[in-house]
Amino acid sequence: MGNDQKVIDNFIQILKLDPNNIDILMELGNIYGRTGNHLKAVESFEKLVEFAPKYIDALYNLSHFYYRLNNLPKAIEFIDRLLKEDPNNTMALLLLDEIKRNKQRD
Repeated sequence: MGNDQKVIDNFIQILKLDPNNIDILMELGNIYGRTGNHLKAVESFEKLVEFAPKYIDALYNLSHFYYRLNNLPKAIEFIDRLLKEDPNNTMALLLLDEIKRNKQRD
């Protein structure tokens, strides 16, 4: 985690100078997600899609992390946005199917 924290700190400094840097926001979200900080991951990806609303990977990551946070309405919202851009996105379709199956169990 120590090295990840250094990278996070560096990315945060870059974003202070260039807050719309979608590449850094994407990487920051990925690091937060990989280290288990799903809320921070969502924050990064949310900010990213403000600047790049059709960024498929960011939309998928938002749906994935909202699902992990058990916020199914938000997960479905971002899957729907993704599928409007890429209707045959296999990963999004699989995640949507998993969400629907889990909702049926509840």
